Amino acid sequence: MEYTYKIGDVSEMLNMSSEMVRYYEKCGAIHPARNDNNQYREYCLNDIFELTECLHYKSWGINISDIADTIHNNSSDYLLKGMTDYKEELDKTVQFLSLKSLRIHQIIDFQNTFRFNLGNYWVKNIEKKYVFEFSNGRNEHFNESKITINKMFSKELFSNDNIIFFDACVELNGNHMKWNFVIDVDFYHKLDFRNNSQAHTEQPEQACLCTIIYVDSFENLGMHCFQPAIQYAKEKGYKVNGDVRGVLVGRGYTERGFCRYFEVQIPIAI
Repeated sequence: MEYTYKIGDVSEMLNMSSEMVRYYEKCGAIHPARNDNNQYREYCLNDIFELTECLHYKSWGINISDIADTIHNNSSDYLLKGMTDYKEELDKTVQFLSLKSLRIHQIIDFQNTFRFNLGNYWVKNIEKKYVFEFSNGRNEHFNESKITINKMFSKELFSNDNIIFFDACVELNGNHMKWNFVIDVDFYHKLDFRNNSQAHTEQPEQACLCTIIYVDSFENLGMHCFQPAIQYAKEKGYKVNGDVRGVLVGRGYTERGFCRYFEVQIPIAI
């Protein structure tokens, strides 16, 4: 006696929705018989095994619409090409997740310690970065700054996959304020940026005198916030070798209320 199963049984057995079972039939991957009395589908063991093959092929990256041809025509060349393409996609995904994991570790390490460095000073080497200008204006009129970033590039920059690799950074020169988004050159070249129309500058690898400050609002951010660090550099005999910048590193609350934390970076000659 041949055993047959209803669509609900097959769906539960293979952890597959009834709609998906019907879709595989529509694509020609399986051909279940119909009950003569009520025309309900009846699935035999062969149908079920072919559905398990469908699940295998789907897990190997083969398009559902192409699975029937792969099963019935034994298209080994097509299967090999599909799996090779899928492996390349997986390799890219693994590389991206490795980069993202590295970046997350960097952020966690910094978040665990930066508050302890409030008001302290240290010298560190800053890796080479690409700098993408976001807005340009005067610091006493923050909301009047003009957004200058290319709209096409901004869609990639602010995507969930890419924004994690960028830091928001402000450059101050007198009353002039420029906001940038900066990224390590190594990260940039390993990510898949399809739109390269945004002009950018290169921030060279350099030693910087650093400290942590906080400000209560963007409107109150200005050269006066960086002045103590600049004065400290002069007192210690450091030769300032570029524009002072502040990298946004955190947000939180102090006894004065909500604030944003910045790592002040003063390029120095050593």
